Amino acid sequence: MRNRTALLRGMNGAISHPTQGAMRVWARQWKAAGSLALAALLAACGGGGADAASSPSPSVDAACKAAAVAPLRVQAYRPSTVQTKAASAVARPRMPASAALRTVRLAALGVDAGDTSRMPGVQTIGPARSLPQSASTAATAALLAWQTLADGSQVAALRFQSAGAQGLRLGIVVEQMPAEAVLRFYTPDGAASYGVTGSEILATIARNQQAGDSSAAARTYWSPDVGGDTVVLEVELPAGTDPAALRIAVPQLSHFRVAPQALADAAVGAASSAARSGGTAAIVPKAGTADFCEVDTACNPDYANESNAVARMLFVDQGTSYLCTGTLLNDTASSGTPYFLGARHCIPSQTVASTLTTYWFFRAAACKGASLDARASTLKGGATLLATDGATDTALMRLNEAPPSGAVFAGWDAYTPLLGQAAALLHHPNGDWQKLSLGSLQQFSSCTLSADGGSFSCSGAASVSDNYLGVQWSSGATAPGSSGGGLFAGQNGARYLVAHLTAGSASCTVSGGMDFFGRFDLAFAAGLKQWLAPASSACVSDAKLP
Repeated sequence: MRNRTALLRGMNGAISHPTQGAMRVWARQWKAAGSLALAALLAACGGGGADAASSPSPSVDAACKAAAVAPLRVQAYRPSTVQTKAASAVARPRMPASAALRTVRLAALGVDAGDTSRMPGVQTIGPARSLPQSASTAATAALLAWQTLADGSQVAALRFQSAGAQGLRLGIVVEQMPAEAVLRFYTPDGAASYGVTGSEILATIARNQQAGDSSAAARTYWSPDVGGDTVVLEVELPAGTDPAALRIAVPQLSHFRVAPQALADAAVGAASSAARSGGTAAIVPKAGTADFCEVDTACNPDYANESNAVARMLFVDQGTSYLCTGTLLNDTASSGTPYFLGARHCIPSQTVASTLTTYWFFRAAACKGASLDARASTLKGGATLLATDGATDTALMRLNEAPPSGAVFAGWDAYTPLLGQAAALLHHPNGDWQKLSLGSLQQFSSCTLSADGGSFSCSGAASVSDNYLGVQWSSGATAPGSSGGGLFAGQNGARYLVAHLTAGSASCTVSGGMDFFGRFDLAFAAGLKQWLAPASSACVSDAKLP
């Protein structure tokens, strides 16, 4: 897994400028790769080689080539009917109230303890903590005291407490699990609960492994957060199942320093003293910690449609929990498939995508208001990573659960962006409620993100074929947590996603700072079209799978 100490999208992050010679060498390599990709597209259509005689009929061949290379512009889509998710019976605790539960306890964290895995460009919400008491399958099995219920099923439960946490997620390593098992996670009073079947967990692990991850991380299921510093893990096995058929361990948890859905400070939208302190508190996200120049989305109703397509992302990588921003995308068929666009430096692998939780309508109910939008909701089912593109820092996912009622599938533009256009970014700076930044497309830039995520560098304005867009702001700025946020520009009275945030130097205190966005049109041509434009998928052969 990549180094999480990379300098990406930090509020004070500097953008280095390599020598022109070095920039030209890299640019040639990138453009050559693009040429190869285009050749592959044409070859898939039956053109460009000695075997053209065996290709489809000329009319079909021409149509295929046109579909492979022609850009597209797709309108936003808002479903008229929305799939609703029924309350799940598997979430109801079944452990007898009289049963005594064993507790795995961790002492309170110090002010800076546990924050060794910090990435300035991706908002940290909680560090990893080791659980030596339940680190092995044998140790966990010894802690589970099984109870037989009236219907013959068996249940056992174990309480985990990480003192001072405002939320936590358990990392459960699965060596063996019956598909019929049920795992439940709930607060000690049972007020908040979530259930998942063994088959769902096994499917998650299978996706991770099929993507090429054979590590213990791929076999780890990360529980949802139910709030507070204590969570009960309950396991139910059907009648006749030997508890020895369950082999799990809980070697670590992720300890949230502040609740992910914490309510606003008294002055929402103003920079709190904690956010300005520069210490650990500055990286703790909650509503009200965005810097002073950030603007609530509710302050500009013209962007309500785009706002409903944007969600805050929470995910776990090596036990540490992070926040970014992502956007729900439409496809050419307006199929309602929940395609979700984010930054590759946020979601680099299927194993990380499996941990994804998304927060929808996570914004102020009114401009500068202190109340959260009443429609705010959370999806905890993770995502399937479909494709990544390193040249533009792109990750395309499909959410494993349907988005909530009212969500909009954003439109997108696969044409070359026009410099000078007005642009808007909807994002979650510092993990705060959704904000809106307004600016303009200033330049094309040739940028590189190192393989380990350790550095990001850009040249100045260069060629229209370069992979990033440079944007400057007239209102608002960006901060950790904004990464992956979609950039929208207008055409013919509608707005379309044209890029997403990777890195930059803009902030409320940096006058003239510039942010850099991976170009959607290039990522689309490199492979995203296989999913977003399914009618031309037969012409695509070069998509990079995760």
